[in-house]
Amino acid sequence: MRRWAPVVLGLVIASVAVMLVGVALVTLMPPTEYRITRSRTIEAPRAVVLAQLEDVRAYDAWEPWRRQGTHATYSPSTRGPGAWVERSDGSSSARTTIRSVSAERVEMDNATNGSFGARGSDQSFELRAIDDAHTEVQWVLHGELSGLPRALWPLVDLPGRVEPEMEAALARLDRAAHAAASSP
Repeated sequence: MRRWAPVVLGLVIASVAVMLVGVALVTLMPPTEYRITRSRTIEAPRAVVLAQLEDVRAYDAWEPWRRQGTHATYSPSTRGPGAWVERSDGSSSARTTIRSVSAERVEMDNATNGSFGARGSDQSFELRAIDDAHTEVQWVLHGELSGLPRALWPLVDLPGRVEPEMEAALARLDRAAHAAASSP
């Protein structure tokens, strides 16, 4: 046996032990809760904005989670509580389901399956009529991360990645609602 073989074997065993301890620590970490909020004044009446939010087929015009190359499947009823849209690109999928709708608030549940496994979050849209032609929309995305996503949280900068997408989506929602309000 060569003189360096026991050293190499010791290094391999030590590396495996460190990795196992690391995996154990990651799985034992408490979940991290996140809450990302964005607001925008939309140039449309509250009822028109609400119509964009309570119909999952209308999401194609504004939502940030759609990507090129994804296939969308819709629930039989596309409006109101229980309506859903699922987007899939072959390796991952995401489903948004409307949980509740009122004149002032729309709540949704999100479920994703992909490289980090199954995860869930929720989002809500608060609608406040400013006047007959303007609505303030506050969008809140909320969830928890555990396991590997929790361990990577400091490196990923989820708010820094999601906030610009939410801002762009609210701008698209503004255009879609404004166009719907302007059409006869």
